[in-house]
Amino acid sequence: MKKRRGDSLIEILIAFLIIIIAISISVLASSQVNQLKKQAVVKTILS
Repeated sequence: MKKRRGDSLIEILIAFLIIIIAISISVLASSQVNQLKKQAVVKTILS
């Protein structure tokens, strides 16, 4: 059974897409954590 090269290219593209989605989710989560950290510092200063 022959394996076509197009199949492996599609698999590589899907893997890159999944990696990009995971990186973007982690970047968004870390930016939200930094925002919450800043809010906590401001609340402690104002208290």
